[in-house]
Amino acid sequence: MNNISKKLLMGTIAVTTVLSQVSVPVMAANAPIVEMTKDELEASYQKAIQEVIIPRYEADGSKVEQHVSSYLMKHLDNTNLTAKKDEVNKQLEVDVQLKDVYLNSGYLNGVSEAGTGYYLMLNYYTSVKQVKQLLDKNPGYDVKDNRGNVVSYSYVDELLGLLSQINDFDPTTNLKYDSRSAYDTDYFKNNKDVGGTDVIATSKEGHVTLEFHIDSHGWWGYDLGAHDSITGLVMGMEDQAAYKAQSDMTTKYGNFFVIEMGSDNFGTWYMLRNTDLENPMVYVSKDKKEAFMIDVDFYGQNVLNRIIKSVIGEECESLKIFLTHNHPDHVNNLDIIAKDEELRNKTTIIWPENEPHTMVNGKDVISSIEWKSVQTVKDMEKFKAAGNEFQFVEIPDEHTPGGGQLADLTHKVIYSGDSLGAQVHLGGGTATYSSMHGWYQGALKAAQYIKDNAIRYNIGGHTSYLNTAVKPFLKISPIL
Repeated sequence: MNNISKKLLMGTIAVTTVLSQVSVPVMAANAPIVEMTKDELEASYQKAIQEVIIPRYEADGSKVEQHVSSYLMKHLDNTNLTAKKDEVNKQLEVDVQLKDVYLNSGYLNGVSEAGTGYYLMLNYYTSVKQVKQLLDKNPGYDVKDNRGNVVSYSYVDELLGLLSQINDFDPTTNLKYDSRSAYDTDYFKNNKDVGGTDVIATSKEGHVTLEFHIDSHGWWGYDLGAHDSITGLVMGMEDQAAYKAQSDMTTKYGNFFVIEMGSDNFGTWYMLRNTDLENPMVYVSKDKKEAFMIDVDFYGQNVLNRIIKSVIGEECESLKIFLTHNHPDHVNNLDIIAKDEELRNKTTIIWPENEPHTMVNGKDVISSIEWKSVQTVKDMEKFKAAGNEFQFVEIPDEHTPGGGQLADLTHKVIYSGDSLGAQVHLGGGTATYSSMHGWYQGALKAAQYIKDNAIRYNIGGHTSYLNTAVKPFLKISPIL
């Protein structure tokens, strides 16, 4: 892991005792006073954390701006940042990295504490806020970071603007998937820190970039089965209450990063990376008149329509949505999309021919809603959407009766949904809930399809990165 700063290494360690349960904690009155030498300065963590606003979007679309709670504070590094003042060179030396930053949480699914990446980002955000405090008190000074980089006040201010966008889940934030972290690159092979959902963020002004890793379990965790969501904690609940209410909180308050996966002559494709473990995909044609979405996500219903509209844009005349299978975490939010008249009237549903329809609150969200159109696709049927060519690969009687995978033949990527264990980050799982015969036959079919069509990458329904398309199938035993 990169040594970005002493503060970041402390990640989730609480170093102060929280004395109250108010939204914004204050320092104890008898906190020890540390004597500083004349060439040393100290910033205030308390001032920095009070300026951090966490967005909370309610079901009606209203936004609540909340401060960091005392409960969340327990998981953060609460120490003040100090600087050494160099009056000769007009510089403040700080133990924080400000350029060429890569925030890698080192999270390992099923092993690490949930929320690692999120806590790391908040710690970095407050560190940079404290750097700005020091510069505000010393007009005309630059700052020298712990890698020897010297940056100006305007640079720090621009970095804070970018961090604010990330913290706010601003869909207009310039986030691009770092394709170097794909499994088949030399960069991936030679750098143990990268891999998974690594993104490159660029400021509005274009002078500042920040690379960071979104944990494989999601920004705030995964409550379905793993039961490790921290959404309630982020929303201001105490730890035990947040633990008990994980599912409700994750469903109610999910949010999305909008990550550009690539752009070419066909258009642009995006990932809507959920704070949970979901990753619906959206393609937008080059002329911006047609969009194509794969799965819709069970969480983030409070913000989903707003996010979709921000991605497809006002020029979009047609939105097609393909569903890999009928499980709630991939389909239920069709009901939410249908409540937006503008989206419903331009939406065509593309449904696997042999897959049973999904019921939400007693309503068939495929046939009982007046969509623009409903189309079905057969096994191995090809179709075009948003300027790209796709093909449906049915994996029957495995994860679901007639669901399957969707190949993007234009970019040589296959979206495997939850079939063949793809919903589990470290692989496997489906076979324990379905017949081994169906799993085995499906795996053989998928492996052969990948080989025949030179598919480079697999993106699972809950694995949001360019993973190997072939290797998981090479270990299938022929004796089954």
